Amino acid sequence: MAAERHVDHKVLKAFAETRVNVPAQEAAERRRQVNHLRERLEGHIAAHPDFDLVKLRASGSTAKFTAIQRRGGGSDADVAAYLRTADPGVDEASLLEWLRERCIEVYGETKVADDFKISDHAVGITLRGSGLKIDVAPVLYTGEPDDKGYLVTRQGTRVLTSVTLHLRFIEKRKSTDAAGPGYTELIRLLKAWIRQSKLYNPDLRCKSFLLELLVAHLWETGWNGELLQVNDYPRAIAQVLAYIARTGGASPGRWGEAGRCGRVA
Repeated sequence: MAAERHVDHKVLKAFAETRVNVPAQEAAERRRQVNHLRERLEGHIAAHPDFDLVKLRASGSTAKFTAIQRRGGGSDADVAAYLRTADPGVDEASLLEWLRERCIEVYGETKVADDFKISDHAVGITLRGSGLKIDVAPVLYTGEPDDKGYLVTRQGTRVLTSVTLHLRFIEKRKSTDAAGPGYTELIRLLKAWIRQSKLYNPDLRCKSFLLELLVAHLWETGWNGELLQVNDYPRAIAQVLAYIARTGGASPGRWGEAGRCGRVA
């Protein structure tokens, strides 16, 4: 007799819709806050010509529709600030401090210094009223196509990235001609599972970007001769976990164009 499936696709989809996916009103608020920051930041960067602002681009999970509901920690929205300088003597290692000062100027005296924290490659801004957090990542632009540029870490290390390629990478797979909306919802379910797992094992390390690459790889190649079942969440999750257990999550050598272009927080 076949074992009864207590948790099927319908159950997980309902769970995603109520506990994982970002509600429309909250998503709209995230976009509003990001647009406010982008509009104000342009003027403040222009007033300090150490770096010229090329463009501001929404990036990260919100732009890719892989964001999940907040449970504390992490960012809610991400912005890539593409900057350029003609001065070879500029200290790139000071770029994050410079950007933090510009972000503080945007909000004036309405916020305290502790609301602006520097991570390895971004400036995190906490908005106390709404509880939202926006990460602003400076990207040095050198004129390459597809918005390719370089994240600069606190140590001054350059990491190649591209917001455009990241968005194109996801869009190509979640279109109705490809995997469809189940593709991104599967990623969101996996991200929620990892977040919950970290409550029990704080040492667990698994970046959201890695999950996106794993799902993309399995969508392209399948697992054990079977396509990734993006419309059967229990089966798809089992496939992802089986792949991780069998390979240790090691890179198969080709995780697509986004995997070759670093990341934006």
